[in-house]
Amino acid sequence: MPPSSVLPPSSLVSRLAPFWKQARRSGSCLAFGLLLLALFTAPGTTVAILHPLAGVLFAACLTIRLAAAISRQSPSADAHASSRSDEPPPLYSVLVALYHEAAVVDRLVRALSKLDWPVSRIEIKLICEGDDAATIRAVERAIAGHPQFEVVVIPACEPRTKPKALNYALPLTAGEFLVLYDAEDEPDPGQLREAFGRFRQGPANLVCLQAPLVVRNGANNWLAGIFALEYAALFRRLLPWLSGHGFPVPLGGTSNHFVRSRLIEIGGWDSHNVTEDADLGMRFYRAGYRVETLSSPTMEDAPERWAVWHRQRTRWTKGWAQTWLVHMRQPGILRRQIGLRNFVVFQLLFVGMLASALAHPVFLALAILSLASFATNGLSSAYQGLVFALDLFNAVGGYAAFIALSIGALDARERGVLVKYYPLLYLYWLLIAVAALRALGQLVSAPHQWEKTPHDIRSRADPGDARYRLEPHFGED
Repeated sequence: MPPSSVLPPSSLVSRLAPFWKQARRSGSCLAFGLLLLALFTAPGTTVAILHPLAGVLFAACLTIRLAAAISRQSPSADAHASSRSDEPPPLYSVLVALYHEAAVVDRLVRALSKLDWPVSRIEIKLICEGDDAATIRAVERAIAGHPQFEVVVIPACEPRTKPKALNYALPLTAGEFLVLYDAEDEPDPGQLREAFGRFRQGPANLVCLQAPLVVRNGANNWLAGIFALEYAALFRRLLPWLSGHGFPVPLGGTSNHFVRSRLIEIGGWDSHNVTEDADLGMRFYRAGYRVETLSSPTMEDAPERWAVWHRQRTRWTKGWAQTWLVHMRQPGILRRQIGLRNFVVFQLLFVGMLASALAHPVFLALAILSLASFATNGLSSAYQGLVFALDLFNAVGGYAAFIALSIGALDARERGVLVKYYPLLYLYWLLIAVAALRALGQLVSAPHQWEKTPHDIRSRADPGDARYRLEPHFGED
């Protein structure tokens, strides 16, 4: 690493302790041990108590998404499209980490060449691992004749993560502003102009702007289609709502525009966190900085194969768990830094994401079983009725919140293509639960393993291949 490389604060680095020590520090081990003891000594009573408590927690996590869904728009949304600046453009740095991406380099260079920014005022650094000769050769060929591009070759060493690559290149940049893209990204050409205007017109503590990510292959199959609905709900509704109300904003993994000096000030990215984006959003918030959203989108591709999607979703879930464990090492300090209201929102966002991934199939099954029991035997007690109502609310409310959030973010063309996938949400969320279980296992066995998402033909489904039909999705190699 270069001698001037930046590092995040030591108390907020995910590699400092293995999973079980982080869990112990956050109180998770003690709580889990007490739960196992209670289930072993008094299983009936424990389940009777935990069932409604878990239902209330799940319902509380739904409130954020329901509130964002019924909100007409982010309070700052009207300003996004018009926030342009006439000031001469400063130097803008662009970072893209590439690993085994030779197949998409030409498309990436074409997309970044279209950015509406003077060539003399932009530096685009394509970061490659030293042992990835194919990608390095592809980059060198593609950037020939483009003086704003540069290949940065980093040592082939652990951890093999995107944030490690970004941290290596960060001290090599010189821009006042810096944006991060992924290999498959196609940003709106005017995105840098909008971000520059927003930074100039925004408050002094505005240090990061998240552009919305829009899936361009959502019509190809049901998996990519629901992924596109997820992105619409997250980037066009939930994140703007969180930002507009002053709540913590977990960043997406690409199209983050930064005030470069502030990014360096807080230590760059955590090289060992596999969702360094969500962690970075929380570290900005703890430091008193604001994250807001843009309107100019970045187009990208969703995985079309279950095996690719599964590995990516495992990494995301594991990384959110890492982020929660890291920031909950000292919960009292966290609460004092961000305030009780935002501390609660942090719990609802991160615990809610993890718990809902695991609990939604359970609540759906409980609601169906309770409904069958009620139809056969009637309501035996007020308690049973209350628990059934809670299970039903959680099962139905989860779908309702997702549909309301996503459909409110879609334009007419997207609705015509994507709404047909809503009936498959139950299957999609079952797959999320499978990935969440795998993520929990990896927290112990491989906490810093980065399962890279391929962006070439390996991520695409062949519609003529029976392996990629709906029924046998679990049979891929």
